[in-house]
Amino acid sequence: SNFGANEVTLTVTDIHGNVSTATATVTVEDHVAPVAIAQNVTVQLDAYGKGSTTAEAVNNGSIDACGIESIKLSKTAFDCSNFGANEVTLTVTDIHGNISTATATVTVEDHVAPVAIAQNVTVQLDANGRGSTTAEAVNNGSTDACGIRSIALSQTDFDCSNVGQNTVTLTVTDIHGNVSIATATVTVKDEVAPVAIAQDLTINLVNGSASVTPEQVNNGSNDACGIRPLSLIGQTTYDCSNFGTHPVTLVVTDKNGNVSTKPATITVYGETISSSIVSIPTNNTYTGGNVNNLYLGYGAQSTVLTVTPVIVRTNAPVHSYTYNWSGNGASMLSSTTASSPVFTPTSAGSYTFTVQVTSYYGCTSTSVINICVKDIREVDKKGKYTGKVFVCHVPGGDLSKSNTLSISTNGVEAHLTQHSGDKLGTCDQQCGTAAGSIIAGVDETISSDKLAVVSNDELKANSNTLTVYPNPFAQKTTVSFTLINSEDKVSLDLFGLNGVRVQHVYSGAATAFKTQSFEFNSSNLPSGTYFFRLTGSKANLTFKVIIAN
Repeated sequence: SNFGANEVTLTVTDIHGNVSTATATVTVEDHVAPVAIAQNVTVQLDAYGKGSTTAEAVNNGSIDACGIESIKLSKTAFDCSNFGANEVTLTVTDIHGNISTATATVTVEDHVAPVAIAQNVTVQLDANGRGSTTAEAVNNGSTDACGIRSIALSQTDFDCSNVGQNTVTLTVTDIHGNVSIATATVTVKDEVAPVAIAQDLTINLVNGSASVTPEQVNNGSNDACGIRPLSLIGQTTYDCSNFGTHPVTLVVTDKNGNVSTKPATITVYGETISSSIVSIPTNNTYTGGNVNNLYLGYGAQSTVLTVTPVIVRTNAPVHSYTYNWSGNGASMLSSTTASSPVFTPTSAGSYTFTVQVTSYYGCTSTSVINICVKDIREVDKKGKYTGKVFVCHVPGGDLSKSNTLSISTNGVEAHLTQHSGDKLGTCDQQCGTAAGSIIAGVDETISSDKLAVVSNDELKANSNTLTVYPNPFAQKTTVSFTLINSEDKVSLDLFGLNGVRVQHVYSGAATAFKTQSFEFNSSNLPSGTYFFRLTGSKANLTFKVIIAN
């Protein structure tokens, strides 16, 4: 407190007590520097990369006896460039201007994490089912005041197993090792169509049919991510009407819904056939009748039923055929599997034979033939065959004079050839009946023993006839009648067993000796026994029929 000039009085006293004084100036000076004491400090940078400290923070109790006027620090503000240890000087000035310094270390630290910013991205798989992205693509402007050292992505490579949305992590590290993360969605898409590879096929019809599957047409179609079940566009099943070439399209869909197609050609081997049957009697004895008629007692007693398959269309090698015969006379055939079986009837009848011809490829054709067998043998009262047969004799072709003759078989051919209107059997004999039996459909019935003794001039048969063929029948038959006299009006009707008319067939005139025929459809009638009845002023004929629908 005495710093500076101080006036003092010097008092001198002699030995005798005499006193004298004098004044003087005592100048007090302070040349002792203060004691500067500094301490090390740490500065944390903020999000902007800035940090600071103060002289007071570095001062560690600097002192001076007279007092300190000021304490100053050589550097108080720091940034990212000062990261680490920084030497600073603490300058202490006392109140008398004496200065002392001390050094300290300011350690600058950065503990602020960077700002990680990520964005969603889309990855397209290539033809190999591979795709990738980068951290840079996912980064969306991540920042740090002091700078970013590295950016890393948790997953950069993707394959078929990653199709869809995938969560990834973006890791951002600043230059001081601080880390921050952000998540993003990587959407993996597969928009590469599969490779469709198809092959043409040639197939044979088997049992008349064939089919192809997508797997047969496929020839190694592939996709990196795999394919779904294959499919075909176009016809895939075939029968005997489909042989030839058919275009199809193989459709390949991969597991992610991408589609490719490839055309192919299916060649179907097969054939379309038709067939026809001819009847060839086993001998050439002249009968003057239809080759489809056999007459028990005269002429050929059997006939060869020959079926001939005809190829209508084919695009395949021709192979052999198989045959299957059926019908109400099948038991009388020499074979039911031959192409030309022999039919040897044992009784009169109307026989219908159906043959199904089947080719190597299973294609079929069906043909039908009707064989009429009449038993024209004359029998005596005891039912024994007399050795003679019946012939219907029509003198001069005049039906009104027709009569039934019983003659030896040796004279039949001459009789038939000399009289063009003559025919085998009785004049009123229907297909499938015996000559001596009662014939339905005639105005009167003549017994076999009466016929056995008649001559050309003695017998005149009533030739009004009513016939139905075939009988029995299903669905359709033909009804015919012939009258020897003209009728202005006749009526043809169908009756049930109870006598009730169930259907009207015809009403109108009838011309003498003119056969009138009508197709009758029974599809609307139940199966059973019925009667056709022809009525007029001069005719009253009835014919029993069996409908087997």
